[in-house]
Order: sequence, then structure tokens, then C-alpha cells
Amino acid sequence: MNNLKLLVSLFSFLLIVQGAFAALTATPSTPAATNTVIDVGQNTVINTLITGGFTSYTYNWFWVAPGGATGLANGNTIPILISNTVPSNVQIIVSPISITTLKLFIPNSIVTGASATNTLVTTGSLSGSWAFNVFVCDGVGATCPAGTNTVAGGNTPVRSITINPAFSLSANTISNVVADQGQTETFTIGVTGGTSP
Repeated sequence: MNNLKLLVSLFSFLLIVQGAFAALTATPSTPAATNTVIDVGQNTVINTLITGGFTSYTYNWFWVAPGGATGLANGNTIPILISNTVPSNVQIIVSPISITTLKLFIPNSIVTGASATNTLVTTGSLSGSWAFNVFVCDGVGATCPAGTNTVAGGNTPVRSITINPAFSLSANTISNVVADQGQTETFTIGVTGGTSP
């Protein structure tokens, strides 16, 4: 009889704890970014802090590419299991290494032991507006991201990141190689890519 009472008490305690910690919260709800506009060759870190629910958390990032990124409409990164720390810093590093290749780097994964990298390659151009949001579920979610214990029904609001072509200068040209006193010279330097001020 005592064993039954103990079992009922333990079950009741677990129900109370589960009820108290069922809601997951992302702060900020729209993931933050170190830079919302970057050039090819630069990177930005997108992150949000997850609290609540039951640790450990499983998450993956969802991305939507601009129209010019041929063959890259949208997709998900590899699902990542993170450690039992609260709050948990859920982050991704977005790094365009060329106008056709984008690396998505997820640091500190306990699944892979160190990190996870997704490489996206297009036959078009990566430049334009990208959208990122994160799917999170906790340790009692049935599946991720479809489990009941998810942030905002399975996803956070979208964070937009603009990727521009790399900044470059073309060769300097001059109108005349020889000038007399009182004449003028015109120097022309071509500027392409980069982010305007």
C-alpha cells in the first residue's frame, strides 16, 4: 500500500512539474542578428535564447532563399540536440563564401560533438533577402518540430538577412597620361558590389 501511495505521489509530482514547465519561450521571439546586411565574404550570427519546457532541446533552422538562388527554394538544417542548460543559446552562423556558395554553421552540438555545417550551392546568385527562423522542441515533444512542446507552435518569427555581392574596385583609368599646366586629368575607378552607406 505504501508503495502505491509513493507511486501516486511521484506521478502527481511529475504532472505538476510538467505543467509548470510546459511552455517554451524564445527571447527575443524574432531571432537577433549581429548584422542584418552582409557582403559575400562576411558573416552574421543569428540567435535566440530558449527557456522553459523540459531539457534537452532539439532544434533546427529553416531558411528561405531569394528568387535568384536557383535550386535553393527553402529547407532545413540538420536537427541539433543541445545540452541541458537554461537558457539555451540557439544560434546559427550564416557565411556566404562566394556568390554561389553559402555555409550555415551551427556551433556546439552535442550530437556531432562539436558543430554541424550545411553548405548550400546555387547555379544562380545568393544575393538578396534570406529568411531564417528556428524550430525548437523540448525533451518531451513527440517529434520535432511537430511535438506539442514547441516555441510558438513550432517556429519563431522570421529574421531577414540581406546578402550583397562582395565589394570590389576595378582598375584605375586616367584620361591622359601626359598633361600640361592648366589641363585636367580624369581618374576613373569602378566600384561594384558591397553595401551602400
